[in-house]
Amino acid sequence: MVLTHEERREFARTQLNMSKRLEIVKALEVGIQDISLGGVRFESDQHFAVGSEISLGNNLFRTFATVLECRHREDSKMVKAPRYTVRCQFHTSEDQAQEKMLTDLMTGAERSTPQFQVFL
Repeated sequence: MVLTHEERREFARTQLNMSKRLEIVKALEVGIQDISLGGVRFESDQHFAVGSEISLGNNLFRTFATVLECRHREDSKMVKAPRYTVRCQFHTSEDQAQEKMLTDLMTGAERSTPQFQVFL
C-alpha cells in the first residue's frame, strides 16, 4: 500500500492567510561608526531598506531601531570596504536602559573587541 504525502505527515498543516508574516532572523557583524542614546551609524556589506526595523546587540541583550538612511559608499569600489553606511534611530525605551548599556559597551570597546551584531 502506498501512502499519499498527506497521509505520511506526522503533524497537520494549518492554512494561513497572506497577512501573517514570519520574520527570518539573520545576524550580521557590522562596523559601528558612532552611537548615542538616540541611535547608531554603522557600515555594512548589506543594503537595509529605509523604514525597516532591526535589532542591534550581542548575546546578552538587544535594542531595536528603525533604519533612517542607507547610503552607498562612493569609496567602496576603490578599497575593499563595506558598501553601505546605515543610519538608525533607536526605539527609545522609557528609561533608555538598553540604549545606555549598548552605548556604554561600545564606548568601552575601544580597549577590547566585543561582538556586536545587527539582526534582520
